[in-house]
Amino acid sequence: MKQRKVVSGIEVVLNTASGFIVAMLIWRVLAQYLGYPMDIETNLFITTIFTVASVVRGYFWRRYFNNIGDKLYEKLYNSRAYWRIRDAIVRFFS
Repeated sequence: MKQRKVVSGIEVVLNTASGFIVAMLIWRVLAQYLGYPMDIETNLFITTIFTVASVVRGYFWRRYFNNIGDKLYEKLYNSRAYWRIRDAIVRFFS
């Protein structure tokens, strides 16, 4: 089942929002460790720019793969190479 565009957008925003918090914390610690004096406003500004870029990038990749995903899956699933690799993995872990 395909995901609606709005749901794709919401998913990307929520996923990236959690990454935003982690990025703020990591950059704050890393900047201090590397000796870059950085106030919270600058940290917030830099993190926001990268977060917006991440949301846009993630949304377009999601829509791209949602549009071609079924075609690729069908092509892959019907290929002999897929079944050979699958059988080799099953034998390896058996």
